[in-house]
Amino acid sequence: MEIGRIRDGVARVRKWLMETMAPGERFERGGLTYRGLFKAPISLASVGMVAEGNRCVDFLRDHFMQPNGDFKDPRFDSHPAPSLKYYYTYRASWIAVGAHRLGRFDVSRKTGEFILSFQDPKNGGFVATHNRRPDYFHLCSVAEGGNVALTLGQWEKATLAGDYLIHMLEAQPEPERCFYFVFSRSGKPIRDWPEKNKEFGVLLKDEPKQLSFVLALAIEMLSQLYMVTGKKRYLESAREYYNILDESHEDVFTIVHCGKLARAAAILYSITGEARHRKGSLSAAKSLCEAIYRRPPFIIVDAYPDPADQPTPVMYEYAFECAYSLSGVLQYIGRD
Repeated sequence: MEIGRIRDGVARVRKWLMETMAPGERFERGGLTYRGLFKAPISLASVGMVAEGNRCVDFLRDHFMQPNGDFKDPRFDSHPAPSLKYYYTYRASWIAVGAHRLGRFDVSRKTGEFILSFQDPKNGGFVATHNRRPDYFHLCSVAEGGNVALTLGQWEKATLAGDYLIHMLEAQPEPERCFYFVFSRSGKPIRDWPEKNKEFGVLLKDEPKQLSFVLALAIEMLSQLYMVTGKKRYLESAREYYNILDESHEDVFTIVHCGKLARAAAILYSITGEARHRKGSLSAAKSLCEAIYRRPPFIIVDAYPDPADQPTPVMYEYAFECAYSLSGVLQYIGRD
């Protein structure tokens, strides 16, 4: 995978976004609601579309932001996506970090404080559910909460989150077979996850189509925490999380969920210089580039064999994912 193709891919997604994004008050009419725009601020900032990013922040703030810093869309929140049932603050975390990148502290501070309120001050984990009952901790919530803490300069909270990610790594009961994402208040993994949504609770190493992005979030957070603190245990734990992916089904580097891995592995590579981290990043980047070059672009073909069936918010969310993740690859690997 050549860096030149990734650079061209970023240029293409930027051009596509410039041509297709409805400006300002037309976001909603164009089908771009909170559900499709939560990745927009940081993604647009990453490709230099800062004016568009700020318009997105305005739109999100004016239409969906709640007094406590949360974001809600009443049309969708009555039937939320399964993922939000298990890691509720995921979308708000993207907005908080993106708004901060754009200098929109009016949004990032309030939303960041809302997200950080989910952190257990003793063990550092982040409660995964909206109403905080049941009060379990999901790896995704912990990693994203830690990332918000890093972004806002809340070093103590970020360190607590990093320590809990290490605990989740060390307390795995069956590391040769799987990785459990969800922990109870007692500090033990929840192993009897509902079969219907099992993928949200555990990664099975020998099985295809696992949610590799959850581990990628941990890799990114721990790598950046190492940059801040210089403490080797965070870097070694980031390596261990990457090892889990290396030991898993080969499609973890190519499936639609691999976008965040492209960026996370690139960050890790920038620290370690290990060829396998570079290779993993570029493998995931290749999958994203294929989505950009496909016609029509940004179609999740496994879920929507007929492109006409893919909802507009899903298409834009995937486009934003491509923009942000590939920009990260250029940032951390493109300088080689």
